[in-house]
Amino acid sequence: MFPARTYLGTELDYSVRSRDGTKETVWAPWIRKWEESGRSIQDACAAVLWHLNSFGPMVLVLWSGGKSLHAWFRAHDATESVLRTHLAYAVKLGADPVTWSTCQLIRLPAGTRIANGNRQIVHYFNPENL
Repeated sequence: MFPARTYLGTELDYSVRSRDGTKETVWAPWIRKWEESGRSIQDACAAVLWHLNSFGPMVLVLWSGGKSLHAWFRAHDATESVLRTHLAYAVKLGADPVTWSTCQLIRLPAGTRIANGNRQIVHYFNPENL
């Protein structure tokens, strides 16, 4: 058994193609529109995470070292019901539901991505939300 949840990780990883590359995702048309208007996947991730910040205190956002952004939301003072509602809404906006697990590994600030050696850079940090 794991101790009480401290943070709720939220991973946004929009992609044109599925992980196996065989088909387009539901996000493909949106990504094309974003790119046509000069916006990146990271821009879209940042906008969604900032929106989610209004529903729960965001502690940090970091770049995965690939294309996505990941956020840590304060969870130690929230009920599981509130957190489940928060993540369910985030999933509707494209977040990965796997982060609901209290033992799910997520990206770490200043960590190194094994696949390409990129550092997982912190883009936002609010120590008041710790």
